Amino acid sequence: MADGIVINGLPIINDRPSPFGYPSLPDLDLYYEDGVIGGPGAFVVVADGFQDFARAIRRKMVLEIAGGSHSTGRLLLPDTRPRPPCNIGEIQLQEWEENFLERF
Repeated sequence: MADGIVINGLPIINDRPSPFGYPSLPDLDLYYEDGVIGGPGAFVVVADGFQDFARAIRRKMVLEIAGGSHSTGRLLLPDTRPRPPCNIGEIQLQEWEENFLERF
């Protein structure tokens, strides 16, 4: 990022669809790592569901105020999940729209 700007992330991992039925994004944490955060020391703190949001936002704020350590308190092991492309949201939306229109 230019001029030392840092963008950190806090994805909430859940399987709840949107109010319009749009499905949640799979592997949202990986998407944030690859396509959202950026800058020196940028990090992701993952909330494992809505019930974990308070803990995650508190952790994120502490890290940001303390100067940003990328350690989230989670054990980070090599991740073998396929990484979603940066345009996964657009791909998923197009598929959802096509399926939605087929119903009519």
